[in-house]
Amino acid sequence: MFLYNERKNLPDAKIPADHWALIASDKILTTVKDINPKVKTKILKHAESVVRSILVGQINTHDIEVVKGGFTDWGRPTPISTRIEGLTAIYPHLTTKMLQELTWNSIERAVVFTRNAQIVSGKYAGAWPRSILKLKSKKKSKKIKNFNRRAREIRIDYVQHALSALISYQTTKENLLTLYESRGIIAINKTLFAQHAL
Repeated sequence: MFLYNERKNLPDAKIPADHWALIASDKILTTVKDINPKVKTKILKHAESVVRSILVGQINTHDIEVVKGGFTDWGRPTPISTRIEGLTAIYPHLTTKMLQELTWNSIERAVVFTRNAQIVSGKYAGAWPRSILKLKSKKKSKKIKNFNRRAREIRIDYVQHALSALISYQTTKENLLTLYESRGIIAINKTLFAQHAL
C-alpha cells in the first residue's frame, strides 16, 4: 500500500511507468485468497493510474516512422518491452471496458515496434539493440554522442525483456481468446489467429 499512498494524489501524467508495480499487482490479485475488498480497490486504483500514465506516454505520431508505437523519442526497445510486460500482466484485472480497449490497442502498437526492432540478419540476428536509431542534432552534445556510441549495443537484459514481452503478449492473447470463445462472445477464426501468432 506504500505506492498507493505515495502516489494517490498525483495526476496520471506524473506517475512513473512502473511495470514492476503492475506485475506485482497481478500476482497479488491472482494468488492472494480472501483479499480485503478495500485493499483490492486500492491496488486496482493505483495499477490503473499507472496504466493510464503509460498510455499517455505512447508515441502515436512522429516524423520518424519507426519510432511510432514506442514510448521514447530515442527509439529504445527495452522501455517499450517493460511496459508491455506490465500492461499484459494487469490487463485481465482492468475494471472498465474503455480502459481495456485502450490498453490492448497500446499493447498491439508496442508489440509491432518490438518486432520491428529485432535484428534480423548478420552476426547478431535475433537480438535487440539498445536503440533502433542514432540521434541527429546540430549541436553535438556529449549526451547525444554517448548515446549514439552505444546505440547498437546488445545486452542480455535487452533481449530478455523483449522476449518476455512478446511471450506475455502471446500468452495473454491466447488466454483471452480461449475465455471469449468459452463464453460464446466471439467466434475465433483459427487460421487468421495462426497467421498473427508469434
